[in-house]
Parts: sequence; C-alpha cells; structure tokens
Amino acid sequence: MAAPSAAEELVEFFAAGWRIGARDPERFYAHFGSRLTPDALMTQPLAAPVRGPGGLRELFAPLFAAMPDFTADVVRWGATDDGVLIEIRLHGTLGGRPVSWEAVDRLVVCDGLIAERHSYFDPLPVALRLMRAPRLLWNTMRRRI
Repeated sequence: MAAPSAAEELVEFFAAGWRIGARDPERFYAHFGSRLTPDALMTQPLAAPVRGPGGLRELFAPLFAAMPDFTADVVRWGATDDGVLIEIRLHGTLGGRPVSWEAVDRLVVCDGLIAERHSYFDPLPVALRLMRAPRLLWNTMRRRI
C-alpha cells in the first residue's frame, strides 16, 4: 500500500478534529491549533475574520455553546496546488431543533501548517436558525461589530 499523500493526511487530520467537535472543545482547539500557523487567517460567512489558535477558539466557542453536539462529516475532498478543498456536512441541534448545512472549506498549507482556512456556505439557513436563538445571534453580531 502506498503512503498517504500530504493532502490525504491533511483531510484525515481535519476529519479527526471534526469527530471531536463540540463534545470536547478543548481537545478540538488543541487538535486544530497544533496545525495552525500563529497568524493563520480563518474566514466564514456570519463571522468576522480571525487569526491563529486564539481566533479558532473565538470562532467556534459561541457555536459550541449554542450547539453542544455540533460536528461535521467529510463528504469529499480534492487536492489543490496549495492545500485542499474539503466538502463537509455540518450538523447539530440549535434551539431544540436539528440543523445541518453543507460547506466547502479551503485549507491553504505552508510548510505543513494551515496558513488559511476559508469556509464557503449559504448562510441563509443558518441565519434563520440564529434568529430563533437570541444568545447565539447576539454573540455572532457582537463579533461582527
């Protein structure tokens, strides 16, 4: 059997982190933080851009607080010249109701570390659910201001 490519290894690392998800936020932050550059740029709809391991916590803490079962599954992926594109299905329970959506995360790698993570998804279904969860909506809006 051939050794996994760097892209395959990165996708497995990504999937392993999301298997942890919100069930153990500290392990999630430690897992992904170990592979982020100190100033890694992370962007996604409905959130202000953040940088580095501290930004990772800032980005996900409100989501994990609102959805203690929040996680993601890798659907498919493809290597790029500078990293990978990973299609994922995110899911959890928000305001007592299940919510799920699909996203594509683009990871840019530099010297084996994630230098950028950009998530692309239609924010409308999530925004509609946020409107029914005032605490999470407030935390999200406060970060954007």
